[in-house]
Amino acid sequence: MSRKIAAPPTCHPDRPYHAKGLCSKCYKSQWGKGKRRAPSPTNATCHPDRPHYAKGLCSQCYDAQWAKAKGKAPRDRYRAKLRLLCQVAGTNPRRTTLADLLSNQEHLRQLNVAHKAGDPKMAQAWPMLSIPQKSAINYGKVL
Repeated sequence: MSRKIAAPPTCHPDRPYHAKGLCSKCYKSQWGKGKRRAPSPTNATCHPDRPHYAKGLCSQCYDAQWAKAKGKAPRDRYRAKLRLLCQVAGTNPRRTTLADLLSNQEHLRQLNVAHKAGDPKMAQAWPMLSIPQKSAINYGKVL
């Protein structure tokens, strides 16, 4: 069986033939161009002068709709968690942030003692904490 010798590539005759009449570098740069479709530009239904972002809406309307649907839930969860932890640590939740609470060694010690003692407020706040926050309380490592 004889092997057929390929003609030199049409793009760079000095390079070895790779596929479809091209050298390796040109073939790899051309490979996916015919397979991908360019996204068709569409306008939003809410504001026809703006580009479509998601669900037929422009970016601003989509963000407003998302915030309205989600409400204040993330902020309320944060405040509830902070309120419970501040009650356990004996600090004022209006003057303390969660970062301040978890970066103070004395507060971490108070939270750890309350957690080990089975304080009901700490037990209520524990599921709301992230893993790094739990480890900071358990091991006294400042975040």
